[in-house]
Amino acid sequence: NLNYDLDEKESEIDLLKEEIRYLLNVENDLFIAKTKIVNLQDISKRYFSQVDSLLGMTESQKNEIRSLTLRNEDITNQNKSLIEQNLEQNARLEIGSSLEVYDIEVDKFKIGRHEEEKKVSRAKNVQVLRSCFTISKNLIAKAETKQVYVQYLSPSNRLLFSASTPEKSLFWIGDSVVYSTTYIDIDYQNDDIETCVDWQRGDILERGKYKIIFYIDQKLAGTKEFRLF
Repeated sequence: NLNYDLDEKESEIDLLKEEIRYLLNVENDLFIAKTKIVNLQDISKRYFSQVDSLLGMTESQKNEIRSLTLRNEDITNQNKSLIEQNLEQNARLEIGSSLEVYDIEVDKFKIGRHEEEKKVSRAKNVQVLRSCFTISKNLIAKAETKQVYVQYLSPSNRLLFSASTPEKSLFWIGDSVVYSTTYIDIDYQNDDIETCVDWQRGDILERGKYKIIFYIDQKLAGTKEFRLF
């Protein structure tokens, strides 16, 4: 609005200049020319006063913008600090919510002619590996149905599979897919829970030291080694 008003006054000043020139050079009317000159001086004073006001407002706005910029930088730095704190807290929460598998026992069975289970110790006789274990109590972890993924690694460090391995025995850690020998669903309610999972082998198992590894929520939860003779 101020700029628009200045444009109008500038046009008015230019018009008065032309009229004064005409009165002095053509009409030789000094009296009216003096009146016009007084009007010109008055309008010019108001014009330059408004120009000064506009410049003052512009400078004030520049200062305000500088102040807002500094404030914005301060808020950005505060937000960055809060984000870093939240990331750190989330990382702690992620670690704190991890579940542990312990008291792991692996039993070896052979299925008899009448479908009865017989405990065996020799590798060539083992048909079923049964892993019984306890999942730790954790009040921070989310109470929900969780998948416990189980890997059996042979003495030659080969992941064991068989026809009894479920189709969905895989999960993701970051961008990498991880396969398991079997898995089980559990209803986790933040308290210790004991459970077992069976896996029936395909090929005859070799003698040597085996490893069993557990994953819950895409994180390592527990391991144990055992031998087949």
